[in-house]
Amino acid sequence: MWALAIAQLSTSTDATWDYFEDLRYEVSRILGKLVATLPEPDLPDALETTDVR
Repeated sequence: MWALAIAQLSTSTDATWDYFEDLRYEVSRILGKLVATLPEPDLPDALETTDVR
């Protein structure tokens, strides 16, 4: 995602801006489908095993 944002900022013409806007919507749609198929995390266990300093 970061690379897409940098690419958009470094190539800012009207044609590429429209292309990147379409790309952002498509990536968002695909990520939404991916997240819908993932299991819910077990948050209490995840918090206990995380080493926070």
